[in-house]
Amino acid sequence: MKKDILQSILTDDLSKARRLLGRNADDLEVLKSLLDQVKDTAPKPLQDIETSMPRLVSTSVSYTCGVGCKMCNAGFSDKTDLFENYKYLSPEQFEALKPWLENSSHVVFVGLGETLDSPHIEMYLNEVRNKISFLTTSGVPINREKIKMLIRSGLKYINYSYDGISTMGHGGGSAAYSRKFWEKIALVEEVKQEQGSHLPEQILTLALNAENRSQLDEIIKTGAKLGIRKVMLIPMTPPEKEFIKETIYPDYDEHMEQINSCMDRWNDKGMFVRFYEHKQSYAETPLCFFMNKHIIFELDRNRPDICCGPLRPPLDLEGIEPYKYWNSFPLRYLRYLQFYKEDEKLPAECDECWILTPKPYGEGLDARYSAPPRHVEFIELFQKASELKKVGQFEKAKAHFKKIADESTELPLKGKAWFHIGEIQIIQKQYPKAQESLSQAVHFCFDHQMAFAYLYLLYSINETAPAGKALRHPYHEFLDFFEEMDEPLATGNPYSSG
Repeated sequence: MKKDILQSILTDDLSKARRLLGRNADDLEVLKSLLDQVKDTAPKPLQDIETSMPRLVSTSVSYTCGVGCKMCNAGFSDKTDLFENYKYLSPEQFEALKPWLENSSHVVFVGLGETLDSPHIEMYLNEVRNKISFLTTSGVPINREKIKMLIRSGLKYINYSYDGISTMGHGGGSAAYSRKFWEKIALVEEVKQEQGSHLPEQILTLALNAENRSQLDEIIKTGAKLGIRKVMLIPMTPPEKEFIKETIYPDYDEHMEQINSCMDRWNDKGMFVRFYEHKQSYAETPLCFFMNKHIIFELDRNRPDICCGPLRPPLDLEGIEPYKYWNSFPLRYLRYLQFYKEDEKLPAECDECWILTPKPYGEGLDARYSAPPRHVEFIELFQKASELKKVGQFEKAKAHFKKIADESTELPLKGKAWFHIGEIQIIQKQYPKAQESLSQAVHFCFDHQMAFAYLYLLYSINETAPAGKALRHPYHEFLDFFEEMDEPLATGNPYSSG
């Protein structure tokens, strides 16, 4: 019941929240006191930041892989199945994506394992023939029949994860694996020619590490000779502390200079080489590539990801139509921070994101992989403050929570401390201060539903001004590039454009 009440508020259904609270206000008296001050007809907080559905939908379809890469972050370094009884996305699960797919322009099929292991992949590709479709694969399962299937199914782009001859990447440094990989690329071009189709276009994605960085120029050159025009670069992320030294992060500036020199050379030759979505590698970037245009469905399909990092919206999808979910208050608030706020103070999870801030992310890897101190004194202080709050000793409780918020390094604990400060301020009717505190709470603990529900109601009570004019805008040029179809599809194919 509590979750339903909070989700009703966060999806702008205050009348439903009111009805549910009327039947079950236990432990929610503070929330009810705020809700009673907001009319059902009141403007929705940040309603001017509602936006159209995401252009790009990404879904995993397979949870099996037999390549066994050491650097695998999905869990396949020492196994071929993630789960004993769940190996592939089911047709029923794919059907549930239809409302999202209908409004998208680009669709990506990925693992978490080997995409082509899915027995249903042809069916899924046929369902999105009118979209700009991508399929990511290691290339290992590629054969003549699979290539014909991909052509027959209307796939627009096939994206290969390939890391050159690298002990940490695909193939484990085997020259034979690498040679076989390039033979698969040539075979795809051969079968396309036989079938009279220029699609799917082949793309390379390279996870750069200290070992294969020096191979970058030769890899791009080999791909270009075989007809590859698009190459995506990302830094390889270590799954464990011992592998940090194998990545480009310890010497990031030096690698970045060499990577940029190589990228410039090939982009000048007419290739499309990108580091994430940039023409050059970088230390930090102010704009999240995922924000406002991409949604990802992986394992917890009731709680989709809005980026490829740890940030997750504090809402379950079940029972909420996609447009309302995509424009729920937490996502409007996130857009507000990214596109409308001067200081760009995104959630704390974004502060060391491997895409937004690859250099600081790399600099923090050693500490991140070390066992963090538990700060027992802060946990004990939190418990003491909670007891003081229960008995109404609010000023003493606030002082303790503030000490935790200021001095603890554990983000969830900081967020929860700010939450309790904000709730006390609501009880004391200090609504502007409470709004500031709860903004801090969701900064450190973005998935805190109750904090977001309070913040929603405080935005209404405090009559927070509209967001105003956007200072920044989503970066769509990268997606737009993949709409370019230089040649028509083969004669007789009814799907003659992407």
